[in-house]
Amino acid sequence: MLLRLSRILALIAAVQILGGHWVALQSVAWVGMVIDYSQQSSLSVAIEKTFDGAHPCGLCKTVTSGRSEEQKNETLKLLVKFEAVLAPQVIALAPVGQPMVFPRLFETHSALAFAPPTPPPLV
Repeated sequence: MLLRLSRILALIAAVQILGGHWVALQSVAWVGMVIDYSQQSSLSVAIEKTFDGAHPCGLCKTVTSGRSEEQKNETLKLLVKFEAVLAPQVIALAPVGQPMVFPRLFETHSALAFAPPTPPPLV
């Protein structure tokens, strides 16, 4: 379920970045214009009026102005000079010190040499 949700969100983000919201709004505007114009005249005349560019509706004007604003913002972003400042490389040296000295362990097998008392003592 989480994978499906993440894919849907990624798709919505890609559509938003690529300007798909303007395409969706323009499509809604065209459908509304065809419906409005077809009530007044035939369907072929309504389709012709919709796509000739001489009879834009309010939503078409909004989409056009929104697209032009986005294009202006994109050109301004491209004009801004981007200068990256790289941080100096830091080299961390290993600390120099005395070698580590561990205590010696003397293994005695004396505990293993004695057999347990037989029979076990009575308590």
